[in-house]
Amino acid sequence: MNKKLLLGLTAAIVTMSSCSNNEEEIASSGTFVSINASMENIQTTRATVGDEGDFAWVSGDKICAAVNNNGTYSFTSLSTTSAGTSATFTGVIAGGGTLADVAVYPYNKDDKYDGSAVTVNLPASYEEKEGTLLTPMVAKIDNGNANFKYAGGTMKWTIIVPKGATSVAFKSLDKQITGDFTVSSDQIVATDATDGSEVTFTFTATTEKTTKNFYLPLPVGEYTGWQITVSDGTNTNKVTNESASADVKRASLVILPSLEFVSIKATAETKLTDGVTKVASEGKTTYTVSSSAEKETSVLDAIREDINNDQPESAVITVEEGAEIVFNCSNSYDDDNSLIESSNTTTKEVVIEGSGDNSIVRCTGGGVMGLTSNIGTTKFKNIKLIDETVYDYSKDSWEFSYLELIGQIEFENCTIADGVQVKGAGTKVKFTNCELIADGNKMFTTPTKENACWILDGTADFSGCTITGYRGIKIHEKYGSEVESVNIDNCTFKNITQKRGVSIGDIYANGVTDNWNKTHGNTTITLTNCTFTNVCKESDYTYGEDYIWESATDPENTTGFTFTRSNNTVTDATE
Repeated sequence: MNKKLLLGLTAAIVTMSSCSNNEEEIASSGTFVSINASMENIQTTRATVGDEGDFAWVSGDKICAAVNNNGTYSFTSLSTTSAGTSATFTGVIAGGGTLADVAVYPYNKDDKYDGSAVTVNLPASYEEKEGTLLTPMVAKIDNGNANFKYAGGTMKWTIIVPKGATSVAFKSLDKQITGDFTVSSDQIVATDATDGSEVTFTFTATTEKTTKNFYLPLPVGEYTGWQITVSDGTNTNKVTNESASADVKRASLVILPSLEFVSIKATAETKLTDGVTKVASEGKTTYTVSSSAEKETSVLDAIREDINNDQPESAVITVEEGAEIVFNCSNSYDDDNSLIESSNTTTKEVVIEGSGDNSIVRCTGGGVMGLTSNIGTTKFKNIKLIDETVYDYSKDSWEFSYLELIGQIEFENCTIADGVQVKGAGTKVKFTNCELIADGNKMFTTPTKENACWILDGTADFSGCTITGYRGIKIHEKYGSEVESVNIDNCTFKNITQKRGVSIGDIYANGVTDNWNKTHGNTTITLTNCTFTNVCKESDYTYGEDYIWESATDPENTTGFTFTRSNNTVTDATE
């Protein structure tokens, strides 16, 4: 038959691992009993499962039937050879006991009945089988008939597991989900977790990347988040999903978005070079740079070579506290220091992640080419970026003093200790919850001209950032450059001593060809929800708003230049 699924049960129910080899023996000399089982109409309950299908019992399914033996109650196993939406469960009660008034589905030797209250046990592990639903149901037995009702709900997880996986575990961040639960008002209710918060599904090792559906039986309650662990029996990979909150009701099915594990993290480490270890697994490689590693460009060179040889889907460079990695910024426009070098590589992303300001990314060298990411994306997280490049030419020219950011680069929770420049056609740079500082320590005679960030090309996004120092953010089309868009939202500008927070230089009208033979397109700038504290009003520009922005280009009368600003505030401004 074509067996479809309904919440809590399956047409091909798998026996729980906790009782598969421990069923109670039924004596052949006991009392034969028979129960006609049906189930509640799910469409009449408080929450329905939509189009998940119809329930059907199959031959071999088992229930727990309560037995009264002179006032002592226990559960025994009854099985069915029937199939369909109703079935007849039969068995033999040994030792002179009689059939009581309660039944539980599916059978579990650890369920209990004391004559008035039913306690169902939710195991900590199951043998996974595709399409299996295990949410318990409880029924009153009346004249040999039992209509089962769901006691809990179900959470459906679709997990894409990598090759070699043998189990997936689900751990509630706040609720107990295994152990004994007393049925009250037809349901079992979750309690705050002290233990029993994790359920594991085991299965035969996968031979390739596989999509699996897991139906997790749960007590009724509100769940705030989960930790999901995939394992190959030796190594694990864990993901915490705090956004997977859900209100699980009786007889409800909560469907979560799919989650993919690209690899299982290996525990074995190999030494790449002094102070650098490598952990490689399918699809991902992690490099750890310790404080004992040489603070030389050779460390990053070794990692770059390894990435391009192995070509993992993603690479993570972990910079421990007190450690640093050094980029050599070339003095030639023909060079770059991209961590992903070949356009044919399978590597799409490199993440450099530290533990805060004591995890350093230091840039040295001639300084014509800065940080580049021309292939794939380079992400910096929780690090401090320091520019120590040496400007051997035009030392007093502020235009050439910046550390260039070229290509696809993202910063998150970083400190940008020196002024940076967004440069190069197609460059996209994103700053999230970063501090950008223009402290005047650059190697030129008039450091007061420094901006925290100068956008010369491409797109730049700032969200939740703090900008401080001599000057704030400058947006300027010069030397044949082209600014496409700049979005500044929910940022704080403070202690800006030379200019207002945002300075707009030359923005060319759409279709205009400049002195460098560049024909310009549209430029969009958005400045919203920002706070300006102790910023300077001084300006040599014609257009602007006191203490917030100033411009050499009229934003109202320049074709293709769209400037939107709203909900910005100023406090403690200075003349």
